[in-house]
Amino acid sequence: MRQVVMGMAGHVDHGKTALVKRLTNVDTDRLREEKLRGMTIDLGFAPLLLPDGRHLSIIDVPGHERFVKTMVAGVMGIDLVLLVVAADEGIMPQTREHLDIIGLLGVTRGVVALTKIDLVEEDWLDMVREEVRDFLHGTALAEAKVVPVSAKTGEGIGELMAGIATESDKASQGVADDVFRLPVDRVFMVEGHGTIVTGTVYGGLLERGAKVVTLPQNLEARVRGIQVHGKDVEKVTAGNRCALNLTGISCEDVRRGNTIAYPGQLESSLELDAVLASVRTASLIRHGQRVRVHLGTSEVMGRVRVIGGDEIAGGERGYVQIRTEEPVVALRGDRYIVRSYSPVTTIGGGQIIMVNAPHRRRSSIEDRRDMELEAESSTQEILQVVLRNRRRQLTRGDGILAPLDEEELSRAAHLPIVAVKEVLASRDWVDITGKHLLKEDYQAAGEAVVMALSESYIKAPFRLGVDKEELRNTLFREWGRKEYGVLLERLAQDGLIVAEGRWVSEPRVYHELLRADHPALLHLEAEILERNYQGYQPKSMENPIASPLEMTDIPDMIGLLIHSGKVVDVGYGLVIHRSIFDQALEALKQHLAGHNQITVGQFRDILQTNRKVAVALLECFDGLNITKRQGDERISGPRLEVS
Repeated sequence: MRQVVMGMAGHVDHGKTALVKRLTNVDTDRLREEKLRGMTIDLGFAPLLLPDGRHLSIIDVPGHERFVKTMVAGVMGIDLVLLVVAADEGIMPQTREHLDIIGLLGVTRGVVALTKIDLVEEDWLDMVREEVRDFLHGTALAEAKVVPVSAKTGEGIGELMAGIATESDKASQGVADDVFRLPVDRVFMVEGHGTIVTGTVYGGLLERGAKVVTLPQNLEARVRGIQVHGKDVEKVTAGNRCALNLTGISCEDVRRGNTIAYPGQLESSLELDAVLASVRTASLIRHGQRVRVHLGTSEVMGRVRVIGGDEIAGGERGYVQIRTEEPVVALRGDRYIVRSYSPVTTIGGGQIIMVNAPHRRRSSIEDRRDMELEAESSTQEILQVVLRNRRRQLTRGDGILAPLDEEELSRAAHLPIVAVKEVLASRDWVDITGKHLLKEDYQAAGEAVVMALSESYIKAPFRLGVDKEELRNTLFREWGRKEYGVLLERLAQDGLIVAEGRWVSEPRVYHELLRADHPALLHLEAEILERNYQGYQPKSMENPIASPLEMTDIPDMIGLLIHSGKVVDVGYGLVIHRSIFDQALEALKQHLAGHNQITVGQFRDILQTNRKVAVALLECFDGLNITKRQGDERISGPRLEVS
């Protein structure tokens, strides 16, 4: 269960910082300029001890319109909000904008503090309370408790604490993702320690001493120390407000908006699929409009591409692809805000549904459907969309989509690994040594192999099939050797192929070729037989076979005769008919039955052949353990059976 984080919201000078100090005894205005101006400029943080002993983290934010982007950075990732409205002023412009932002971020739990009640009469307070109730109607905080308080006198603080505790109980039921990430909201240097970054942990767990990276720069660092609200700790989990002391990286290399993560777990992106809801009071969000994108603690410029339309009207919702001008780090489900380029106002926001998304075609029904599935579908359907997109991104040379393990699928789809495991147990997936293929991709692999075999037989009718390595380099370049081998085994079990030796073959053609009864093959076999003990040398053939086949087919034909056992490759570029090979073996046995050894010259004379053939045969017998060489002679080997 994650620790709860509460964000402040409200118009400038409505008493947010004073209220935080009354609740926590911490002054979150730490900057000299803030003290001089009496106005919050940057984010402030404080721990809140609830009546039941639990701790809650508070993020104080600026209320001035000039610092709304800082406010957005602060409230990203909060679990509940404390909306502050001053009783002497009521609803003001940034009250409205802050509430819009809270709603767009999906925050549905919160309390409203009606501050500065010591400055107004009871009748006025009742009127403002009614105004606030009307203002909240139809918003995410429509049912929120409104508590009149005074930070100066302490009136209402107990009731406010009780309301916060109640909302905290309800807000803490969510489950955080298991990928550690900390969007950075502050960076500074401490003498004797080095670089310090602060932020709220969005998910996962981090321990002191861990190796991390700063994204999107991908700079490595190590966590020298961790603090939570000023106290040293060994680890932090989701919801913790913390400070990390990083070594191996300078203060100048990190800035607000960066993300701290484990190496290899997250990646940056320039293309985001998203659901975008327009603020009710905003003007149209048009296709191609340049906007300010607030994601995590970052603010980057980008363009909104409306998929399936030209615009999104105020109060409406649509599917968009956001193309950012700088890389950002996000996960599926992250909330974001968009503000207009000029004048700068909040115009919409929503939820990320895919990072590193493929380019979407504006009028494509298929692309729009994919985005709908990404946003609203089951884990199985989301994985199908993700893999379909990966399939589209494959180049011709990459071939068939490679299988992925549970962690790779979880990372690719930005889904919890537990959910991925549940889906992989279904019949829609094929297990390839612990990695997984969608059944449709497995079937596509089989069809691609069959097609490759068909094309091969057209070009080379006497070839047994396709060489396994050649097939891997053509269709399965992204596959590991182990996964590729298991795939061939599975395809063979399904009867789609025969995988024998170096060859992958189509079963029917394979068995037809093994009969070796084609007239051209019979003619070639006869010619090899005629060569008797002289051996047959394909490369030195003077007279091509009298058949309509090309000379280029002859090596395949000889290979087929060798594979079918009708001829034997004895090395040195020589092939010998099986019957002649058997006769030579029998002659060898008879000689060794009466003698203990045989020389090359003796074997040559027995066969009445030349020295090259005799050497080739004896070395072939050596390789088969029929003979064993001792100096210039051969003796019986382990596998020789002498009658």
